[in-house]
Amino acid sequence: MKKNRGIIIFVGAVILLSIIMSGYFYYTIYEVREIPMILKVEGGVLGLNTDIDMINFGKLSAGDQGKRFMEISFEKKAQLVVKGEGELAEWVTISPNDAVLEPGKKERIEFIVEVPRDTREREYSGIIKFYFKRV
Repeated sequence: MKKNRGIIIFVGAVILLSIIMSGYFYYTIYEVREIPMILKVEGGVLGLNTDIDMINFGKLSAGDQGKRFMEISFEKKAQLVVKGEGELAEWVTISPNDAVLEPGKKERIEFIVEVPRDTREREYSGIIKFYFKRV
C-alpha cells in the first residue's frame, strides 16, 4: 500500500514539473537557434573560412586568436542571450552575449577565439545557442 502511494506521488510530481517547465518555456522563450562552431588547430598555418552556415574559425596555431562576426535579427522585440557549449566554448568570447533586439533590426555579434598555447593539434567543435526571450 505504501509502495503504491509513493509511486503515485512520484508520478504526480513528474507530471506537475513537466507542466511547470512547459509553461515556463512557452511564456518566456520565443525560440532557440543553434549553430555549430569549429576550429582546426594546426601548427604554422593560418586558414580562413567564409562559411555562413556555421562559425568556422578555420585553421589557427596554438596561442593564436581568431575573430568571426554574425548579424542576427528577430521578427519580434526580444531579449537575445547567446551562449557557447562544447569543448570550444571555453576559448570563445561572445560580445554582446545579451542584448534587446527590436523587430527586424540586426544586431552584430562578435566571436573571438583564443587558442591556449599548450593545445594539441586537432579539430575542436562546439555549438552557439541563441535564445530569443520575451521582453
